[in-house]
Amino acid sequence: MISIVGTKLSAVPEPATWAALLGSMVLIVTLIVRRRRLSS
Repeated sequence: MISIVGTKLSAVPEPATWAALLGSMVLIVTLIVRRRRLSS
């Protein structure tokens, strides 16, 4: 799946795709931080 995403990015480097990737990364990071804060 990662390889497919890489090929899509290399084939079509659209700002929307980069924005979506950054948004998903931020969401994952925020979720992890919240879980760590709740557990601790």
